[in-house]
Amino acid sequence: MGDPAETIFVVGDERVTRGAFEDRVARAKALLAGKGIGPGDKIGIAYRNRVQFFELMAAAGQLGAAIVPIAWRLKRDEVRYLVADSGVKLVFFDEDSASQMSGPDAIALEDYEKARDAAQEAIRWIEHQPSLGAGILSPTIILLGEAQLGLGELDAAEQSFRKALAVARSHNDVAPIYIHTSERMLANFLRRHGRFRESLVVIQSAYTWARQAKGSFGVMPATLVGEYARALIAYGHLQEGLDVLEEAESLLAGMDDAPEVRAALRLFRVQAWIEQGRYEQAERELGQLKAFYLAAKLGPAPTLGAASRALHSARGTSDEALRAWQSERAQNNKPPRPEAGEPPRVLSESSWLHLRAGQIEIARDQALNAISAIEAHRYRDQFKDVEAQATQVQGLALLQMGDFDAARMALDRSLDLHRQVYDPDRSLAVADAWAAMARLQVRLGQAEAAASALAAARRIQARHVLVGLHHRQQLDAR
Repeated sequence: MGDPAETIFVVGDERVTRGAFEDRVARAKALLAGKGIGPGDKIGIAYRNRVQFFELMAAAGQLGAAIVPIAWRLKRDEVRYLVADSGVKLVFFDEDSASQMSGPDAIALEDYEKARDAAQEAIRWIEHQPSLGAGILSPTIILLGEAQLGLGELDAAEQSFRKALAVARSHNDVAPIYIHTSERMLANFLRRHGRFRESLVVIQSAYTWARQAKGSFGVMPATLVGEYARALIAYGHLQEGLDVLEEAESLLAGMDDAPEVRAALRLFRVQAWIEQGRYEQAERELGQLKAFYLAAKLGPAPTLGAASRALHSARGTSDEALRAWQSERAQNNKPPRPEAGEPPRVLSESSWLHLRAGQIEIARDQALNAISAIEAHRYRDQFKDVEAQATQVQGLALLQMGDFDAARMALDRSLDLHRQVYDPDRSLAVADAWAAMARLQVRLGQAEAAASALAAARRIQARHVLVGLHHRQQLDAR
C-alpha cells in the first residue's frame, strides 16, 4: 500500500504525501459526484503545474468520467471552441487561465505536447503506485492517447488506446465501465481512420454489456450501444445499425438530460437514411436536429454540415453542397478550394464535391492532391477509406476526360480499397465502386464485364431492406 507519510508530489514549496493525496482525491471525487459528474461525463481542467490536476484526474477516473485538459496558453476563442466541441460538463481553472474562461479554433502543438508529457509523467508515477490500481492508470493512458492523436502521432495513439484496454482487462477489480470505456476509445480511433471492421469487433463486447445495463451508469450504456450502431452503419450494415439505434434510444427512456447523446444517435440515423436513399426523412430529421442543437445550446455542430452536404450530393443538388462547404471554409478564413498542404480528408471531400458539381478538372486535381498527401504520409494505412474515395473520384474524372487507361488503373485501385475498408458483400459504398467500374467497362465496349460488375452491385443492393431511387437510377443509367 505504501507509506502514507511518503512525499509523492513536490511542486515548488508544496509537498504532498501519499496519505494526503488519497484524502484529496476522495474529497475531489465527492465534489464531482455532487456536481452530477458520473460515468461517461467529461470535465475540463485548466491548471498550470498543480497537484490538483492529478487529484481531479484520479477522482474523475474513479467515477467513470474523463478529463479534457485545457492548456493555459490557449486564447479565449480557442478555449470556447474546445469546451463546446468536447462536451465537458464542468471546467476547473486557476489564476493563470482565468481570463480565457469566459469563453472556441486550433490548439497549438506545444500545448498538446505539454498534455502528452504530463500524461506520460502521470503514467510513470501511477505504475509505481499499486494501491491506486488500473482504475486510474487506464484513463490516464487514454489521456495520453488523445494527446498523441492531437499531435498526429497515430501509431503511438493506437498503442496507447490498446494499452489502456489491456490494463483495464488485466485487473479483475476494475469496474466494467473502465473496460468498456477503453473499448469505446479504441473503437472510435479505428473507425475514424477507416478501419471499420476492426472497430466493430472491438466495440462488440461493450455493446453486449451495455444493452443489459439500463438504469446503471447514467448515459454510458446508451452511448456504447449508439457507438456499436455507428460502427455497423460505417461498415455498411445499415438496417442493423438502425435497429441498434432504437435499442440505444430505449436505454435513454426516462432520462431528462443527455442532449448530446440524443443528438448523436439522431445524426447516426440521418447518415444511414441518406445511404439508403430515404432523403425526405433525412431532410426532416436534419432540420429538427439543427433546431435541437440551438435549443439545447450544444455549440458548434460541424457533423451536421457534413450530413447536409452528403444529402445534397445524394439528391443531385451538388452545387448547393459545394457552395455550403465553401461558405463554411470562408467563415474559418480558408480559401474556397483546399490547397495541397491541407489534410487528405479535406482534399478528398473537396474532390468529391467538385466532381458531383460537374467541375471535372478541379475534382481530378483535388483527388490527385489527396492521393499524393496519403502516399507521402507516414501513416498511410490509416487513410484507406480516404484513398478509396479519392481514387474513385480520380477514376471517374479521368473517365469523363477520355483517359480510359488511367481511369481503369484508378477505378481498379478504388474497388480494391472499398472492398478492404467496407463489408464487400453488404456496403452500398462497394456497390457504387462496382457501378463506377461498370461505367468504364461500358465505355470500353466490354459488355460482359460491365454486366458482371452491375450484377455484383445489384447483389449488394438486394441485401438492403430499402435502397433509394438514387442508387437504382445510377445502376440503370450505367
